[in-house]
Amino acid sequence: MHRQIIMIFATLTLWGVLGGTIGTKKALKEIFFHREYYPKRYIMPGRRFRKLFGLKKSKIPKWIYIEFCMTFVYIALFVVFLLLYVSLNNKLLVAEAYFWIYVIIMGVDMLRIFVCVIL
Repeated sequence: MHRQIIMIFATLTLWGVLGGTIGTKKALKEIFFHREYYPKRYIMPGRRFRKLFGLKKSKIPKWIYIEFCMTFVYIALFVVFLLLYVSLNNKLLVAEAYFWIYVIIMGVDMLRIFVCVIL
């Protein structure tokens, strides 16, 4: 039972990480951005960041940079869940808390992406 719960949440984390990176890279390729009109809303990611996510050396919108950073939030959330799940006795409470925190973060992130793509 405990292995199944950990695997379910590892899968959710993997979906968050891969969905965020792959979806954001597709959006970066398909959406045309007007850099000349909004120069303050663009950022040049560092070398390690570009290498980690497989990006070219060019400026990207800040909202896309934030979306790439959200992958680290999903990973950190899973690590905290795993530590709490192993160390605490009330495993059901930890699992429910992780699930609802994950749903809230994912919902806010999806809403933010939806608004940024429209604008």
